[in-house]
Amino acid sequence: MRGYASPERRAEAIASVVVAILLLVAAESKESYGFYVVLRLVCTAGAVYWALRAYQEGLWGWIWAFATVALLMNPFIPIRMQRKDWQSIDLWMGVLLLSWSGYWLLRRVPQAPAERADGTDAPGELADSKAADHQIELVDVKAISVYCRHLAKEWWKGEQRQVAICDTCNSPVLCDDGFLNDTYLQCDSCFTPSSAPSEALQELREDPDYFGETTLADARRFVGMRPRH
Repeated sequence: MRGYASPERRAEAIASVVVAILLLVAAESKESYGFYVVLRLVCTAGAVYWALRAYQEGLWGWIWAFATVALLMNPFIPIRMQRKDWQSIDLWMGVLLLSWSGYWLLRRVPQAPAERADGTDAPGELADSKAADHQIELVDVKAISVYCRHLAKEWWKGEQRQVAICDTCNSPVLCDDGFLNDTYLQCDSCFTPSSAPSEALQELREDPDYFGETTLADARRFVGMRPRH
């Protein structure tokens, strides 16, 4: 798994860019009344959607920003202003959406650092792992699952919210659940070492860095230092 935005996030960002372009068009030109009615509906629905997504991510500043947009643009209880005032608002909202789209694409879930048994940061020592890549077995898949679950639990300790979202399928991930895979939080269904170990094993054998450049080595080290019962 590489450090790129998921297809769902890209689709969301593209849709927001399209709406931003429509807002910029509205700010610079005179369109029909129907165009503005549809634009207000789209902006209201989009603002409500993004406010919910921001809530799931714990982004309180963006929640208030999108809630304000929804109230301002709603066509059900319209706010009356002069056209020149709306042009300025459309311009600023277009810029806001473009900024949000870029932020949404580039945002990463913070990853908890791997540590040695003595508490010091563990460097990405890949030499031994690379030499043994041809010996990758299901036990390595299990190690990655255990390790990424540990990273998720460590990440949750710094969160105040009780629900996050899966960066792959956008489904809810409850507190202390999920897997922190590279820079992505994933649910049980999307994280193949947990949901489809055989498939994950094949992916690892084809590309030992599939789940992150140091994930395999760090997982082996993490499981190796855990007490055995």
